[in-house]
Amino acid sequence: MAKYLDKMNRFRTQSLFLESYIPEDRNELEPIFTLKNQDHGGLPSMKRLYLEYEDPTGYQFAIDHLDSYPHWTKLCRSTFFKKHKAAWDEELEVRLLSKSIRKVNSLAQGDTAQAFNAAKYLADKGWEPKKGRPTKASIEAEKKKQAALEEDLVDDLERIQLRVVK
Repeated sequence: MAKYLDKMNRFRTQSLFLESYIPEDRNELEPIFTLKNQDHGGLPSMKRLYLEYEDPTGYQFAIDHLDSYPHWTKLCRSTFFKKHKAAWDEELEVRLLSKSIRKVNSLAQGDTAQAFNAAKYLADKGWEPKKGRPTKASIEAEKKKQAALEEDLVDDLERIQLRVVK
């Protein structure tokens, strides 16, 4: 657990990654992961590990690779990591969908009622969302997405104003 904590016993976030490591700073903790798609510099790719679990909750991944779920939630809330996690979640969703469609396709090869239903699902492209009024969940998701974009914009504007004032 100690390698996942900083010198003040706080969960490490950005310092976990090779991309944030500054070798000149002798007090800096050694990186544990890379944000690259594949392992790099002798460090495992967090993206690769996360996707291999095929678990959108990230719970078991967090336990196995960060020693705690609260550490994972703190990392996921950190500003620098949000865009990486969002991209990984999108890829994971497509990966799971692809795996499910392959499974349905293999079921469709038989001569049973289950095979008929599987074939019908494939023919109807059952994995595609139905057109119509957006669900409450999709409306809420879009609101959260817009709020996050607005928050990033406000942060950027504040940073710009600070530089102009100096």
